[in-house]
Amino acid sequence: MSANFRFQDGEVSATLIQDVKALKNLSEDQLEELVKICLQFLCSSDTETFVEKSTSYADRHEMNIGALKGSLRGLLNFFKGAARKYLSQALIQEDMMRFGFDENRAKIVASSWQAHFLALSRGIAGQVLPSLSPLPLLSLLL
Repeated sequence: MSANFRFQDGEVSATLIQDVKALKNLSEDQLEELVKICLQFLCSSDTETFVEKSTSYADRHEMNIGALKGSLRGLLNFFKGAARKYLSQALIQEDMMRFGFDENRAKIVASSWQAHFLALSRGIAGQVLPSLSPLPLLSLLL
């Protein structure tokens, strides 16, 4: 199954698949908000704002930030891979459906991706995104 994903060559880890699939439990509005938080971070690399928005999101939706960490990590890794490959909105939607998202949820992610695509592409061209690792900054959320 993982060989069919477009955002990454080769095997996609079971952990990443599980982290992204966990997002299916969110409402469409919650999903859209969380996707925007991740994409805005990748466009700006402003760690402080990312941590603040993530924590505020968890508080507002009565979620444990520790439990949310895996989904944030999954989204960030997915979007970083997709940005490196300059994936189109259609391919993002396709990958999200491969993660098991219904068409509406996949469209939400793909539309948000498209809205941030130019800024993400500039980041890649400037070699900003390859240096960003979500793992250290996620430890700030605990």
